[in-house]
Amino acid sequence: QDFRLFIADNNSTDTTLTLIKRFLHDNPIFQSRTTIRVIPENHGFAKGVNQGLRTAIIRNMPVVFLLNPDMYIESTLLEKCVREIRARRDVDALCPKILYPNRRIWWIGTRIFSMRELLLRFTFKISEHLHKGQMWDAKKFQTTEVPAITGGALFIKTEAIKRAGMFNEEYFMYAEDVDYSIRLRKFGYNLLCLTQATAYHTVDDTHVHLKKLITKLHKYKIYLTSVGHFLLDYHPKY
Repeated sequence: QDFRLFIADNNSTDTTLTLIKRFLHDNPIFQSRTTIRVIPENHGFAKGVNQGLRTAIIRNMPVVFLLNPDMYIESTLLEKCVREIRARRDVDALCPKILYPNRRIWWIGTRIFSMRELLLRFTFKISEHLHKGQMWDAKKFQTTEVPAITGGALFIKTEAIKRAGMFNEEYFMYAEDVDYSIRLRKFGYNLLCLTQATAYHTVDDTHVHLKKLITKLHKYKIYLTSVGHFLLDYHPKY
């Protein structure tokens, strides 16, 4: 019952704001607790997220939950994750397991590649999602600490944000969560995947057309830029 909802709109050009305002009008319990900030120019994921993080710190909120618009969550997720992160002093950031709608794994942990792996793989990836694509099996995968979290569905204590800082706004999109994970761990913070809680990542790969292809190419260009920025930050001798 004790929550505030912050929506950052990064200069959307569709009906996003209309849909949000219509929902808030029909659901007064959310309307009274919601702040919408319309950002006149899209400066990327990190800058949009930081708007909400600053608000949470100013209002002395103990825990922040970041959620991407292409995610949806089970009804008990908030209760499970907030209870877990408040109860465990050794955990300062956690994510639920994130599945595709068909119950295959999208994320239960991120592994960051070493420089040796980057050189030998001949790919542009700096990390990988563990067990991605495998069918979810509660007996096989348990709650565990992970090397890196994802910013798509992330619970984090505001005390950790105060120490580790905001997301690096030099990253327009992609790699900013890997960068943030490294910074959190440098401060001694533990990162967790809570497998008892579930979020779902929606992906539409059923229709291929020119507009979608152009969008994917644009996203890939942004991804490569972020990877290059990450390598310059963490492997400058190369």
